[in-house]
Amino acid sequence: MLTSVFSHASFAHLAFNSIALISFAPSVAKLLHTFHDNGQYGHVLQSTINPHFLAFFIAAGCFSAWVSHFAQAIRVRHIFRNLARPEKATAAIAAASQIKPSLGASGAIYAMVVLTSISLPYTSVNILFIPVAIPIGAAVSGMVALDVLGIIRGWQMFDHWAHLGGALFGLWAWWDQARLWGGMAEAAEEVIEEDILRQMKEEEANDDKKAKKKV
Repeated sequence: MLTSVFSHASFAHLAFNSIALISFAPSVAKLLHTFHDNGQYGHVLQSTINPHFLAFFIAAGCFSAWVSHFAQAIRVRHIFRNLARPEKATAAIAAASQIKPSLGASGAIYAMVVLTSISLPYTSVNILFIPVAIPIGAAVSGMVALDVLGIIRGWQMFDHWAHLGGALFGLWAWWDQARLWGGMAEAAEEVIEEDILRQMKEEEANDDKKAKKKV
């Protein structure tokens, strides 16, 4: 699932996702930094937001890919059941040929867009080929509605399940307010401090042994 986040079906696919990433990464990074500083783990200092943003991006991408794979697994199971029925075998084979791999960072991009739309609801966005700015809430609502319609209608142009999985992750990230990241950072800080104290004690013990030998 990790490698699928960074794999794309075409150059155009990669280009569109890259444009979206460049557009929303600064605002999402600032939001994550604000969540952390204003939360219960704000005392844990961060030298840079890059690890937090990278963790968010990868987790969102992997979660959306998992949602897509889970939905496809249910579909494959249904196809195999129909293959055993002669009257439905032809339709099952046709349905199997429409299953495509889950590729790209679209799910992670969706998570970024949804997190931005909930946290900054008065933001407006410009969409390619549309000459006017659109409120981000309306844009996200339209995108989600299209993906739901795509699942209902069986459209195959986009990975609609991955998109909805990314949207769900963005909603969770807004609700979590960086508590999970802060807790992990605090736990890591405690482990590092304990390791430093252990090393200091070992060095003191070694120094004492050397002093005794000299005496």
